Amino acid sequence: MTEPKIAIALYSYEPQEEGELLLLEGDILTVLEEDASGWWSGESNGKTGLFPGSYVEYVDEQLIESLGLEQFEEISEESNNTTEQDLTQQQGGEFSGQNINDENYVSDEENEKDNTSQNQNQQEIIQTQNFTRNIGGTTMIHDGFIWEEKEPVFKVTIGKTVKRKKLRGMKKYTAYLIHSGNFCVTRRYKHFLWLRQRLVERYENVPVPPMPEKQFQGRFGEDFISRRREGLNRFLNRICEHPILRSSQIFHHFLEADEYQDWKMGKRAAEKQNKKEVPFFKSITCAQEVTKDCDDEITEFKKNITSLDKCLKNVENVATDLYLSNYQDLSASYLKFSKAFLKLGSEAKGIVGKNLDIEGKELKERGKEQRKIFIDPLKDYNRLIQVFIETIKVRDQANFQYVSTHAKYTKQNMGELSGQNRDKLLLKQDKSDRMTNITLAEIELFHYNRLRDSKEILTNHLKTQIEYYRKSSERWKKVKEEVEKIPVIHGSKKLEGMEDLSEPELFDEKIETDTEENQTSNQIDKEIEKNDEDNEEEDDEDTDDEDTDEDDDDDQTEETEEIEKEKDENEKNEKEKDEKENNDDFEKI
Repeated sequence: MTEPKIAIALYSYEPQEEGELLLLEGDILTVLEEDASGWWSGESNGKTGLFPGSYVEYVDEQLIESLGLEQFEEISEESNNTTEQDLTQQQGGEFSGQNINDENYVSDEENEKDNTSQNQNQQEIIQTQNFTRNIGGTTMIHDGFIWEEKEPVFKVTIGKTVKRKKLRGMKKYTAYLIHSGNFCVTRRYKHFLWLRQRLVERYENVPVPPMPEKQFQGRFGEDFISRRREGLNRFLNRICEHPILRSSQIFHHFLEADEYQDWKMGKRAAEKQNKKEVPFFKSITCAQEVTKDCDDEITEFKKNITSLDKCLKNVENVATDLYLSNYQDLSASYLKFSKAFLKLGSEAKGIVGKNLDIEGKELKERGKEQRKIFIDPLKDYNRLIQVFIETIKVRDQANFQYVSTHAKYTKQNMGELSGQNRDKLLLKQDKSDRMTNITLAEIELFHYNRLRDSKEILTNHLKTQIEYYRKSSERWKKVKEEVEKIPVIHGSKKLEGMEDLSEPELFDEKIETDTEENQTSNQIDKEIEKNDEDNEEEDDEDTDDEDTDEDDDDDQTEETEEIEKEKDENEKNEKEKDEKENNDDFEKI
């Protein structure tokens, strides 16, 4: 049995089940018993019940002795009344101006001056308590709905990937090497999932950045691993850029726990702690009141973000069609074009054909590169918008509960609210106001990040465009210089190295020669075949049907030739037989 101690409520708590104790922020209560589960037993305002232990803080006994318990409770009561008044005044919209707590309003200037000294005493009492908790204490939202910066922005880099095996090689997986400051840890994809799930639990109304989607086929291909690494890198750095998420102990444990046992123990502790912690919205201190304009701003933002989602999807579809389809087709065309130049004279073949071959390969790589720096970030942003929309629904639900409860109690009482109904309504109003502040702070942050990210995506795209055309221009300039050196003289009647350009085999897949020129051509043929194999999965059904028809025509042609050949042989045999019979008859005569 724990010895009774005096404590002060740090946050308000509304009972969810029978036997729980109602707490208002600033209430003085007596803790009767502590329990390892996180639920404590206590007494407040003559009632006994259970409450979350993390919602209260013990009061310094020496401070109580110096002030006296009665004076301490009076100070706490005044502070509590002032808090209720502030909550009532903050709510705007349809119910702004309606007084739900008239008996506690302090409108007389002299009373406000008298209460000033008591409020200052209350601040001194609060400052003597240790409010440092796992969530990092209270968080401030400044005027203009801007998050307080608790720690500076830092960067995270995912370096090389490592392929590992377990269960004696029966199961394999990919691990990612993460560098952050002085720390370097190795994490699997499922560990990233764990991190995001814990952050979503802890910060229910903060949009936690999305992760790259799962894939079950081709998980160990180099291209897929590279793209996933880029996606995970964006995920971590978006957390680093968020003023609240980057200061989370869960995130720091993910980045810093390099020993296996430390990592495991920290994971279990974080999972248990999330269930006991005070909800994040209760730790918010808001500098700006919530008005009807706040609701209008959120409603307008929801419309705009839906339109933005459609625009981004359209850009993504166009970019996908351009880079993944047209670039690959153009790459194959360049390779075939270079092969055509190999059929020309040796001078042109060595100059133009080689450069066309390089251009074809560059275009193929360019399609892959643009997918990583342009298309994948757009997909990430679409997922981020969906997360944002779902997060706003959490705030809308809290606001709806407050409005509906207010309407219900007002209709029942047809007058002033008092007692327990008033306390419950104040709790719902407090939750709605705090979540509205969080949502508006996130909207402000989203606008800033959107401008910065769109600028970065376009800048990277333009850099690759400039670099590609710069290299291509330099190559063609060299080709031009070489072509200009080709001698043009009279008396040259022989076309060296020239082949019959009218032959249909010009673009065939095989050239059966043993010269050095044709050996080079065969190498290019292999590139074409490889490129065609890469494009087979993207061919539509019509193309497959056409190929099948062509194969059937070839089979029919071969059958006709065999029948004709067999017919000729039969006629020849019959003719020989007739001649032999005639000779025999002649001999008999």
